Amino acid sequence: MAGSATVRDYDGREYPVSPGSAIYALPGIAGSHEWELGKDGLQPLSIRATLKGHKRMQFTVDRKSQQSYIELDELGRTDAVSFESHN
Repeated sequence: MAGSATVRDYDGREYPVSPGSAIYALPGIAGSHEWELGKDGLQPLSIRATLKGHKRMQFTVDRKSQQSYIELDELGRTDAVSFESHN
């Protein structure tokens, strides 16, 4: 919506973005891209396919091991797990 950035994909390719740009990110992999903000910052508009917690989880990719993971607190925020004990 405003500002600029460079988006870097998992393979290191860079894409400049500014107002009017569109990026499609596959679901589930948060760490498959990186943002480097321009000097004027960035005000993006993010559109998600769902608001259902169990369907909007995003995993991070460790570049060295190429393993994907998700933090436990992220699972809790997305209602994907319950930390309540059941007796």
